[in-house]
Amino acid sequence: MFIFLLTGCSILSKPITLEDPKKAMIQVMVQFPDGSKYSYTLTNFSIMQDLLDKLDCKLCNMSQLNPLTILKDGDLIVLSSVPGLSVSINQATREELMFLPGIGESLAQRIVDYRTNFGLFQRLEDIMRIKGGIKMTLFNKIKAYISL
Repeated sequence: MFIFLLTGCSILSKPITLEDPKKAMIQVMVQFPDGSKYSYTLTNFSIMQDLLDKLDCKLCNMSQLNPLTILKDGDLIVLSSVPGLSVSINQATREELMFLPGIGESLAQRIVDYRTNFGLFQRLEDIMRIKGGIKMTLFNKIKAYISL
């Protein structure tokens, strides 16, 4: 024998819609070694690997990040550069220079050409002498990754 006890009943004036939590979006902020910050939009319950797949930072140290960490809205991920790893603006090939953020094929070639025509760079800031090339904003972005 079963006894059901109904203590109260209400009628909803509006239907309740339950959203799929995986369709909700989160914002994650990433701070790069040069100090710049960028916001990335990911689906709820995204893992660190989903974020890493969107990043283009070949000189960043990713070894300290767990790719299976579940990200939350508002997370700040601070990336550091690989210790001891930098691109020598006096010795790097065009292809190696292209690893630097904001340096494409043509600008990398201009760096190599400048070095060939005028000699080695004496200071990191000398890279800003390249005609039509690197201004202060881009220099600030790459200085954490370059060496003489």
